[in-house]
Amino acid sequence: MRFEPKPNDTLTLFGEQYVVQPHPSASHIAYSSEAGRAFVYQLKGQKGDHFALKVIKPKFRRANLADSPRHLVNIEKFEGLRAANRRVVLPEEPIVKTFPALEYAMLMPWISGSTWFDVLNNAKLHGTYFDSPFAVKLCAQFLKVMAALEQAGYAHSDISPGNLIVGKLHPDVQLIDLEDMYLPGAPAPSEDYTGSPGYRHRSGDQGATTWRREGDRYATAVMAAEMLVLTNRKLARLATDTGYFASHCQDDDGAKRFDSAQGILANSAPGFARLFKQAWFSESLSDCPKIVDLRASLDETPAKPAIRITSTLPKTPGVTWSALDGARADATVPVDIPEPISYRSQKAQAPAGFWGNAPQPERKVEPNITSPPVQQTQPQSKLWVIVLAIVALILFLVWLASISNQGARNNNPNHEPTLADQPTQTPSAISSIGRPIPSPTSLAPEATIATQSGQEQDAAAGAGADAGALTVNAIDGPWVFSTKDWNITLTIKNGVGQFASIMLYMLDQTVTAVAPPPGLGGIILKGAYPILSGTRIQPSRYAADEILLLRQTGGGFKAWVRDNVYVKEWETLQVDSFKPGVDWEESYGDGLTMKNIAGVWKFSNFSESKYPAVLVIRDGRGIFRTQTAMRVTEQARAEITDQGILVSCFNPMLSDEGVSAPNYSPDKLLFQRQYDGSFKVWLRDDVMIKEWTHLNVISHP
Repeated sequence: MRFEPKPNDTLTLFGEQYVVQPHPSASHIAYSSEAGRAFVYQLKGQKGDHFALKVIKPKFRRANLADSPRHLVNIEKFEGLRAANRRVVLPEEPIVKTFPALEYAMLMPWISGSTWFDVLNNAKLHGTYFDSPFAVKLCAQFLKVMAALEQAGYAHSDISPGNLIVGKLHPDVQLIDLEDMYLPGAPAPSEDYTGSPGYRHRSGDQGATTWRREGDRYATAVMAAEMLVLTNRKLARLATDTGYFASHCQDDDGAKRFDSAQGILANSAPGFARLFKQAWFSESLSDCPKIVDLRASLDETPAKPAIRITSTLPKTPGVTWSALDGARADATVPVDIPEPISYRSQKAQAPAGFWGNAPQPERKVEPNITSPPVQQTQPQSKLWVIVLAIVALILFLVWLASISNQGARNNNPNHEPTLADQPTQTPSAISSIGRPIPSPTSLAPEATIATQSGQEQDAAAGAGADAGALTVNAIDGPWVFSTKDWNITLTIKNGVGQFASIMLYMLDQTVTAVAPPPGLGGIILKGAYPILSGTRIQPSRYAADEILLLRQTGGGFKAWVRDNVYVKEWETLQVDSFKPGVDWEESYGDGLTMKNIAGVWKFSNFSESKYPAVLVIRDGRGIFRTQTAMRVTEQARAEITDQGILVSCFNPMLSDEGVSAPNYSPDKLLFQRQYDGSFKVWLRDDVMIKEWTHLNVISHP
């Protein structure tokens, strides 16, 4: 009989009480996930710490699991092996009488992060997953953990995507599934370990076991190489459920993937590339390089530092900067679906001339020099000019400034203004602003600009008197910009206003199977309680979906979706894959039962935006996860800087829900005035968009 606890059930284990935790997106379902040999449930202890209860499936439940803590005690202090600290529920424990399935269950620390399997799937769908500096640090940490094991004479024996958890924000790695590690004195596993697909040495095809001291060498080299390869967008999209390489050197597809990866590795880590090649073509596991040597090879070529944008922008002529791709946070629930993509995570690239004057053919630009000063036309030194200057000094200064400005324009008629060309003023203090209000055009003026000094007036006259001194009022009114998928808006007056944009969020809804109408056949899953993943926020403008599943005559399934509000007719859902659950049953014929559809479904083509979607269903109940676009409103405040008008946004809110927008980085906009009086506009948020990216202006005041 299966162990199926309900949320908030209390379990007494080893004399202490633990509470079963609810699913973050469906409070009526226990927070759990299924692995190959066990079910894992999240529990909370009396002190608030989270634990994992690993319930072994009957097929793999054996008495020698009771010795697991004794064998693992020597490595529980090793870095990356927190899961070694565990206790086993023995048959004589009182709770086993109530729940027999808990016999030999294991209680261990809960490890947060993403499995390498999740990373591979995200890379397959979206391309580059890591930037280079993070990838090198993650690879180094992984090799450090594995080298310590090998040097101590131990081996995990099954390095594979499901047995490695990586940190979301920091380059941390943790190994799990430690029951059958190669340890001195530990009993051999009941079945031979030859390695998992994609990480199995070619000798494993002939039965060579990985349950040995050198057993981790080949799989570790492959996974370490994948961490570096996933920085390349083209190769990252070739990732599979069994890794990037997917096979070994004797397979044609594996050979092609290796050749493509070697070019990337040779440039980023040449020492590692040489050792990885040795492992790839090795005759046996003992011929592979030692893991400690793999780790040392990374130090030969340190990671290139990430480009960092500061408040003072460099003014090097003709330089174009491109943003490094950053990693997104993975989903916090055990449902495999990629993070949403929006304009906020797209590659940012400023056009030539943004950081400084475009290079001129007649000038040779030396490295690391600042923007060249504007050429000035010098008056000829004549006696009557000197006499006139003595008589009318002030008039002469005005005339000289005017002649200087005219000469600069004549000498460079195609000059594109840079951020440094804008006159500067210092704004006075701006009063605080409350929550966003529905009508940004009704905002009252809340900011003033300090009166110009005489020097500022002279500078304004000499650096663009025809356009007037730059003030925050120059951008007053409604602005509409276009991005890849949506339009975004800014409404501002006297330096204060609102900025409205779009953010993609994961959305979960519980689904329940119901009988279809007569004559329709199949099974209908009715959705309810749509909320943003990991929150309690219910979108006010989202109608719960219905999913229809039908068996095809020639085999396989078809799926449709509607919501009876915005989508009243059935629309086709493309079924990409189906992974049967533990209680799945195969049947034939036209009819479907709850057990026929139990498992994990992956769809594409959801809604007009073609979002991916995932359905996890068991016993007629489950979770349907997809993406939805949410309007985010931020308060905006403008100020004059030496780069133009900088609009800083803050207090992001979900516009329709009236609550703070989760996982949202406040934006900044930069307005650069051109000689014709128009503006170029740039956007960044310092987290997802770390470099200024150009916005297309659709309409403006």
